Amino acid sequence: MTVAIFVVMLGGTTTDVFAQSATAPFVIRLIRGNGDTVVYTRNPTALRFGASLSASMPYHFGNLVSPVSSVFTCDQFYNLQPGALGSGGGSVGLMMEYVPLSSDWGLSLNASFPDYRAMESETPFPPAPGSSIDILNRSIFTRVSTTYITIQPQVRFSPVGNSGFHVLFGGNWEIATASSMSRSVTRQELDRSEVVRNIPFVIDQFRYGISVGAGWDVIGGIVGGFRMIVTPGFSVQAGTPMYSTYESSWNSVVARGTFCIKFSPDVIGEEVVPAVPIPLEPPPVISALRKAESKLNTAVDARMVAIGMLMPREPRTESVPEKKQDVAAAPPTPVTSAPESAPIAPKPEAPEKVAAPKPEPVPPAAPIRIPYKGKMRVNTPEVFASYKSELDTAVTPELLGYLDEVVKLMKSNSTLMLRIEGHADNFGASAAETQRISDERALQIVRFMMSQGIARSRLLASGFGARNPVASNRTPQGRAANRRVEISILRP
Repeated sequence: MTVAIFVVMLGGTTTDVFAQSATAPFVIRLIRGNGDTVVYTRNPTALRFGASLSASMPYHFGNLVSPVSSVFTCDQFYNLQPGALGSGGGSVGLMMEYVPLSSDWGLSLNASFPDYRAMESETPFPPAPGSSIDILNRSIFTRVSTTYITIQPQVRFSPVGNSGFHVLFGGNWEIATASSMSRSVTRQELDRSEVVRNIPFVIDQFRYGISVGAGWDVIGGIVGGFRMIVTPGFSVQAGTPMYSTYESSWNSVVARGTFCIKFSPDVIGEEVVPAVPIPLEPPPVISALRKAESKLNTAVDARMVAIGMLMPREPRTESVPEKKQDVAAAPPTPVTSAPESAPIAPKPEAPEKVAAPKPEPVPPAAPIRIPYKGKMRVNTPEVFASYKSELDTAVTPELLGYLDEVVKLMKSNSTLMLRIEGHADNFGASAAETQRISDERALQIVRFMMSQGIARSRLLASGFGARNPVASNRTPQGRAANRRVEISILRP
């Protein structure tokens, strides 16, 4: 699988790989023949180790005193030029860093050996007693070289989040391993005619100081289960005097250009997203409106039925055929004028009963949200462990406030994806039950994000049951910490 990821990543444009942040999770999506999506991820870890190479330029200052003779060191001394800008140097070393993914702070340790520095200087020859100048027009040409083992513990700070830029500040401890000085006396109008002489020169054994610097982490590629990080940088270090014999105060400030190659182990994962869509429930607000509409339609239908039952019915007349013999046998009825009678008042109808209209349904109040006051981080997991009970899967107010900011960020950048991991504590239920709870915690977030207009293809959700605890399940505090969701904003 690692080889496949390496081929897929480097099969595209190499520029895309090198432009990634050093701490960015790599996400590769492949479509199978059955329509399933296979998502491969490589997540970084906090530990890095590697090698460093630097070129240095020292600036020397102070008082450099050296004996005239290598045999009789007490007779006379030269006060030599300190060399000012040195002739260069360099070092090779090993380094290790610890940078937590959720923090801007970290630790760095660099050990360089050998750390070589050199300088050359030319000092006017001291005049003879009673004379203001050297009548022979001579000068002393001096070469000095020093070698150290340098150990630099430093604190690392990233002021611009996951951009890779960082600053370093801390101390340096230098242990001298070798030093040498050679001198020759020359005349300006002639070549060097005197033999170069080596002078006893032993620098101070230990030197302490401070160092500051900056660097930029850039992803350099994938090597098996590791990611290679390339870091160019610059630093300056200063400390106690390098040479204090014969009342000297010779010292230096060293500027370095560094180039580091570091390796960080990756956590490699694989996830299959089925092609069959997950049935989603409508958001709570839409469900409440649908229920209210259904109740209103039912009330209207009942009102119409009540009105129909109270409406007066029209009189029903039926024609009954008469028998001919009865009509013939019946005596004629005399016609008389009927006396006028008072009109019969119509029977008052019962008042129509109208069902009282039910009050309009009130939409449920919006869920409580706790605004997210942190800084939105890309490629860095955020952990929310605010579920009150073992079976609670609803999106919490803290999580809602964070997701509102995530929605804004994902709508402003269409390349971002969201990885959602649900977790449960081991509260005594079966593995299937804890898996169901962790799945539901992740799917609740998926449903909310889709209700806000985020496409399902940009949401990678999975549940891990109780398999990845971050604390002990033997205490209530530990179980509460294990009931969580971890959300990462990914930049593929």
